[in-house]
Amino acid sequence: MRPNVSRLTSLLTHESQEVRRQVVATLGRIGGEAAQAVPALARRLGDSSPDVRAQAAIALGEIGPQAASSIPVLMTRLEDPVAQVRTYVAWALGRMGGGATPAVSSLARMLRDPDKLVRVTSALALERIGKDHAVTDAVPALTECLTTDPDVGVRKAVITALGGLGEAAEPAVPALAVALDSADEEVRERATWALASIGSGASAALDRLALLLNDPSPDVRTQAAVALGRIGPRARSTAQQLTHLLRDDIFYVRQAAATALAEMGRCAVEHVAALLSSADPSHREAAVSVIGRVGTRSPETVPLLMARLEDSDVFVRLRASECLGWLGSAAGAATEALERLVADAGDDDIVADAAAQALASIRAE
Repeated sequence: MRPNVSRLTSLLTHESQEVRRQVVATLGRIGGEAAQAVPALARRLGDSSPDVRAQAAIALGEIGPQAASSIPVLMTRLEDPVAQVRTYVAWALGRMGGGATPAVSSLARMLRDPDKLVRVTSALALERIGKDHAVTDAVPALTECLTTDPDVGVRKAVITALGGLGEAAEPAVPALAVALDSADEEVRERATWALASIGSGASAALDRLALLLNDPSPDVRTQAAVALGRIGPRARSTAQQLTHLLRDDIFYVRQAAATALAEMGRCAVEHVAALLSSADPSHREAAVSVIGRVGTRSPETVPLLMARLEDSDVFVRLRASECLGWLGSAAGAATEALERLVADAGDDDIVADAAAQALASIRAE
């Protein structure tokens, strides 16, 4: 049965505070279907009860962008004397998405609020608005909060917000680079993720990111590698350190390093080629993966991959076959070697299948 929104709306002025609160909460749970109640809910932001005001903000946030007409009133309640109300108002503004752009400067000011939960929620609201609309005006305030806020939870939220803003957060790179030195593992991980989200504009953090390739945390090492890969060719000076990371004990760390190296092009092949003679097959497989991803950007790619078709390890042969297939007609010189793998399948069916698929790709072009 469809809820009677009109009937519920009429109860928003009930003399009982508890009735008003419960009605507001019910309208919030209805969500977008309660959009007709938005003007009445916006009026409840001025209710004499802080519980009702807070619940009204929650309800408007749950209705979301359909409640955009309430944004001006929500902005005024950022000055509410009750911290809980300010927190939910900031959250609701974030839920409005790009429509809440007029509230960006007000939310930026809330990063100095005496209540830490208000500061956290305001930072995350700015991130959410920034997904739909550039909020570059908030970056200076977020950066200041990152460098001066005494609460680590707030700083973590700010880092998350900056990362969510992506390239628009480039002015915050120096502050994020300093955060990489934190003793808190989660701060380091979030900061490396944020720098990766900024991409090539994060090159000023290059040296500090390179140091984190030796971090005791595998998650930090992974994010540092991802960030260096996103920076791209400007991070070529770290190719040797990334190559060392291909020997990491953790698979996903090796994968991140391989992806980062592939972004650097031919110079990566020069560094990883030495790993092809490693006694450890996982090192050889990682090297093959990098070389394959570099592809035709390096003239050495096809000969190096062809040599690995005769590797003693099945997974190295498999990876080499797959990589040659990715290259298509550019790997034409490997046709005979791949045909031999198909003909000599024996117990090596997975390699033979990969070789057959590679041949199909090469011949399709």
